[in-house]
Amino acid sequence: MSIPDKNEEKQSSALWDWVIGIGLVLLIGAGIWFYQSQKKESHTRFSEADVLFQSGEFRQAAAIYEELKQAQYATPSQDSLLYERLDSIAVIREQDEADFNRVTTLLEKGDTLSARIIRDRTAFRGMLDEEEKRLLESF
Repeated sequence: MSIPDKNEEKQSSALWDWVIGIGLVLLIGAGIWFYQSQKKESHTRFSEADVLFQSGEFRQAAAIYEELKQAQYATPSQDSLLYERLDSIAVIREQDEADFNRVTTLLEKGDTLSARIIRDRTAFRGMLDEEEKRLLESF
């Protein structure tokens, strides 16, 4: 049986110190990179949703805002804007649905003229689905 050499033991220990040190540096670097990429992606998605909302594309904006609820990074102002915009879109959706229901109620009663007048005077803002849009265009 041989006696372990103290120099050999020190070299092995120093090697593991370097391996652990480099591993920690890589792990921290990967964490910082991930955080920065999530931050950049969130900012990009917020910008896309804002452009869609401002241009009146409420359905697409709502879909992106719903995704952003789960975002890894959002500033407090972005978070407030997110919920404010989702509330606004919900109000728009409710208004479109109420106007659509008024039109369909008149159609069910056979009052096509009143339904057409309401349809022509109402600014539907894109929250109706395709079937509802076809119905509005059919008379």
